[in-house]
Amino acid sequence: MADGNAEGIQTARALFDAGNYASAERILSTILKNRPDDISAGNLMSELLLKKGDAKSTLDFCDAWLARHPNAIGIHINRFRALAALNRKKEMAASLKAFRQNFPGASGAIHAMEIITSAKKGDMRSIRETIEEEIPDTFLPDQSRTKGIFLHQLNDVFEADYHLDQALEHYPNDVDLLCAMATNRFQIGRLASARSYAQRAIALDPSKRRMVFLSRVSWLFYYPGAYLFLLMLSAGHLLRAHANKYVAIAGFLLGIYILADSVNLLFFPLLILFGIGFVRAGTVMIALLLACYFLAISQQHYDMLFGRSKPVKLKKY
Repeated sequence: MADGNAEGIQTARALFDAGNYASAERILSTILKNRPDDISAGNLMSELLLKKGDAKSTLDFCDAWLARHPNAIGIHINRFRALAALNRKKEMAASLKAFRQNFPGASGAIHAMEIITSAKKGDMRSIRETIEEEIPDTFLPDQSRTKGIFLHQLNDVFEADYHLDQALEHYPNDVDLLCAMATNRFQIGRLASARSYAQRAIALDPSKRRMVFLSRVSWLFYYPGAYLFLLMLSAGHLLRAHANKYVAIAGFLLGIYILADSVNLLFFPLLILFGIGFVRAGTVMIALLLACYFLAISQQHYDMLFGRSKPVKLKKY
């Protein structure tokens, strides 16, 4: 029975990683019905509910689990993440305080919660300081990997690029690392390199469908106006990583104001030919570029629009 559960959890994990949440949830529900205290299934179920965007169900599941098993660290972390998704800042602070007191040795989990708290406050500087403190500049491959992915998630694209490149020398077949590098190179405007890393990721794991989208949409940004827009968006993210969100928003709006005219001028022949108004054309182009950009760099936005909903039929379950 234990071997069957292990196999079922492996199958659920594979489906989860492929974005097939409905099938993964059905398998985990079956396992938890038979073995309600299976911690591996419980951890994955809480992670799955959170990934689906169902923060309320995640919180309910975690509360029920912790009532029986108060020492389940992974469940505590996912409960904290659910509180963050629900924007319950006071409960987040109380949860973090209690976790520090009850699990003082779980430094990694504590720092993860601190980073989530800082991110919720928009305090990117605090997040960077935590990362710099916990992961100093070294030539250790695993630390370069962790730091590169963290900095990429913070949109500190140039610093992240260095660490990701270092890590990929040691982990050339790490799919998550390749996806991060492809996205990062796209953000800094190295489009051919972004496609190369995306294609490597797809070859290793065809379920990384966002990489297919990134590869295709990158051709759109070769257009001069779109390329300038890409760099302006990335500059906005970089400003937020090093300053704050208000500076980033101000810089982004200024860039939009400047580039709107550039986009229209570069499309001048088409505008004349089809009789399209300048303002309307600029608005449509900016909306299109924004949509393509965020779908290419954000797994969350991509899943919201293109995520799989049909379950895979598995005879055993």
